[in-house]
Amino acid sequence: MTYCGVVGWRPAFKYYSMWLSLVGAVVCIGVMFIMSWVTALVTMAVIAVLFFYLHYHKPGTTTQFQPIV
Repeated sequence: MTYCGVVGWRPAFKYYSMWLSLVGAVVCIGVMFIMSWVTALVTMAVIAVLFFYLHYHKPGTTTQFQPIV
């Protein structure tokens, strides 16, 4: 770890801005609705269903990791 540094998912880009990323995501969603609002609604519904399913059921938390030896 000391040789290659700390591994993480935090952006290390010099000009990264959390707010600019949020604006970009909102603009992308807005363009999605402008292009095809029906498809955008269906997509948002599928994402919401997947989110709530994974949030409430937490699949994989009841089983222990079994390494292959």
